[in-house]
Parts: sequence; C-alpha cells; structure tokens
Amino acid sequence: MDTKQQPAAPTEAESLRRELAHKIGCITADELAILAAAKDSTIIAWAKRGIGPPYAILGNTKLIPIGGLAEHVQSLVRERRGVDAGSLL
Repeated sequence: MDTKQQPAAPTEAESLRRELAHKIGCITADELAILAAAKDSTIIAWAKRGIGPPYAILGNTKLIPIGGLAEHVQSLVRERRGVDAGSLL
C-alpha cells in the first residue's frame, strides 16, 4: 500500500493561476514539485542555491518557463557508459 500523501486538490485560485501560467509557457513551483517528486522546501532550496531551473517571480508566484525547464532537464541527462562484454567474464 502506498503511504505517500497525495497533493491536495488545487483551489479555484490555484487552478486559475496554473492555467494562466500555462498560457504564457510556464509552470508553477507547485507543479515543478509534483513533476520532480520533491517537497516544496526542496524547490525553495534549489532556487536559493541556484541549482534548479530558471524562474521568474511575478508577485508572490514563482513561474518556471517550460523552455528553461527543458534545458535544465537536458543538463541533468547522464550518458550510459558502454561495458565491454569481455570485462564481465
């Protein structure tokens, strides 16, 4: 049985904020937390340390441009290292 808590259903204002963010090519910090399976505090720590995706602050909302997020994810991609089959024997 999965004991992880599911995120609370967004309020009407949160839903509208997400919809508007999507219209301008962004996601919210809450959505980033869901995507990354991370806590809100982790997203805040990434921003403070400058190690997460680029973001903009509009009022009290942290917006993450989709393009910047995609570039950040690409920077995290790890190449597979080939293993010589002979070395396994």
